[in-house]
Amino acid sequence: MRKLFLFMAVLAAFTAVIAPANAQSAFPRNGRWTMDGNLLYAICKPGAYALDMSYCQGYLLAALDTMMVMDRSFSSCMPRRVTTAQLRDVAMRVLRERPEIRHLSGGVLLAQIYQDAWNCQVGAADDRGRV
Repeated sequence: MRKLFLFMAVLAAFTAVIAPANAQSAFPRNGRWTMDGNLLYAICKPGAYALDMSYCQGYLLAALDTMMVMDRSFSSCMPRRVTTAQLRDVAMRVLRERPEIRHLSGGVLLAQIYQDAWNCQVGAADDRGRV
């Protein structure tokens, strides 16, 4: 038990030393945890704090899974082998180019962004499948 305590203390000290002193999460400190386009943009942009980037990737995948399972109106011809990086890049391009829409819900934005990016009507390639 003493060795475990010592290990945890050393690990905590090591983590405090290697963590960047100025690294700040994009999540507000006021308890607001709803995702909108502004927060999505902040946590997904290149150079974001590592924890934020992890949350970004998880949010993108969870939102896509939810769209495919729960929303019968969601339709996309997204490539079967699309990567999380591609999902992030597509979303970030739109959020960067259209800041006036960032106040909208993150899930609503992603559904529209992905439907527009991988539209079934625009010559779907062989590796695409209707989602």
